Order: sequence, then structure tokens, then C-alpha cells
Amino acid sequence: MEVKFTIPTLDLSFLKKINISHIILISLVLRIFVMTFPNDGGKIFDEAHYTGAVNKILEGVHANPEHPPLTKLIVAGFIKIFGNYWFAWRVPMVICSITSTYLVYLIAKEFFDEKIALLASSFLIFDIIWFIHGNIFMLEPPAMMFGLGFILLYLRGRYKWSAVLFSLACLSNEKALFFLIGVGLYSLMTDKILKDTKINKQFFKMWGTFALIFCVLGVGTLGVIDSVLKPSKATNINIGIQHTIIQDVNGSILRTETATSTHTNQVYINKPIEHALMMWT
Repeated sequence: MEVKFTIPTLDLSFLKKINISHIILISLVLRIFVMTFPNDGGKIFDEAHYTGAVNKILEGVHANPEHPPLTKLIVAGFIKIFGNYWFAWRVPMVICSITSTYLVYLIAKEFFDEKIALLASSFLIFDIIWFIHGNIFMLEPPAMMFGLGFILLYLRGRYKWSAVLFSLACLSNEKALFFLIGVGLYSLMTDKILKDTKINKQFFKMWGTFALIFCVLGVGTLGVIDSVLKPSKATNINIGIQHTIIQDVNGSILRTETATSTHTNQVYINKPIEHALMMWT
């Protein structure tokens, strides 16, 4: 008697119909589901620090000056509209995360075909660190979104607008500087620097324009925000001690009294360069 075994085959033809909208929809559903936990006022990781800093900003005080202010200003706007609770803290991060997924897809298409681009965006939505950070109030999601936009526009030759997005990325999180390092290395490897005079001039002209826009928009915006909110970089505490000796008519010491006084004053950041150096250190 002959026994035949059949191995079931999976019909994967449906994979050919998947496009970027399906991946974005999957990411959105997962993030909206996870975003709601905790929803009882509990905070995750640095949410405890940043929500307090945003509330201070809404009071006109620039708290948490060791990090750039843009992400906190975005959340402050959402709190103004929706109220101070988990939805207002986290929905901007979900929006930035979904947008970043699409930007990764577009960047990958600059180098590869549709399948590889879809695979790249899929890797991003299932990366566990990015998945967690993209659902809660952290500084990274806006910086990631603006940074990926910077890379995409740079690859497409729109250098002025790429400089604008890079400035916004740095105003969201100082770690956005790593995007510039990556793009700089890519440019050096692909533009044949020092081999062609025309390319060489074009390269330095492009980066000169880029640096000018970044200084005007990035550093200038930081200076405007500092002038309005007046962030404090330190608190000076002056302690005064006064000793008083009580004597009788014969000059004998009856007792000694000590009075202590404490005076505090804030040291404010006055220059954007000073603020940038503070964040760096």
C-alpha cells in the first residue's frame, strides 16, 4: 500500500497587492490601541518630566532647557486644544510616527524598488524601541519625522527646504545632528569631491546655503524662544550668617545668637549659542 503525504501550500499571492497604505493602516491601528495605556493619568518613562515642563511652558516659564523646545511647544498646543491628559500628550507622537513610516518608504524608493521600500517601512513599524517611543510623549518622534524629511528633500536636490526641516529636527531633539553626519558622509562619497571643479563648487555652494538657513532658522528660532520664555540655566543660592554676642554690663558673655538668611536668584540664558552649548554639555 502506497502512502502519499501532501504538504499544504500557503497562498501568498495576496502579498502582491499590499502597498504602503496597508502598512500605514496597520501601524496606525496598533499605535492607537497601545497609545491608550495607561489612560488613568499614569506616565511612561520621561513623560513624567516632559509633561511637567510643558505645563511650565504654558505658564510662561521655559522648563527643561537642557533639551530643545519644539516638541514641548507642539504638545503644549495640543494640550491647549484637547486638555491636559494622555491623548494630548501622545497623539502628536503617533502622527509623527506614522509620517516617519511613509518617509522611510519614500527614501527607500530613491534607491530600491517597491518591494524593498515596503520591506523597509515594515521593519520600522515593528522595531520595538521605535514602536514604544512613537506612542508616548518623547522628544524623538518629531525629530525623526523632520530628520527623515530632511534626508528625502536632500536626495531630491531641494537643499533649501531640507535645511528648514533639519533646523526643525534640531529644535525638536539635539540628537538630530546625527542625520547631518549621515547625509554629509553620503554626499562626500557620491559627489566626487575634489575630482571635478564644477561639482566641487556646487558642493560647497550647496552646503554654504544649507548652513546659512540652519543658522538663521535653527539658531535664530532658539534665540526668539529664549527671549520670550527666558529659560534658567542655574540658581544662585547666597547664604548669610550673622553672629550676635549678648553681654552684661561687666562685659561677660550671656549668650550668642545666630541669624541665617538665604537669598536665591535665577541665572538666565541670554544667547542661543549659550543655550546650544548648555544642551551639548
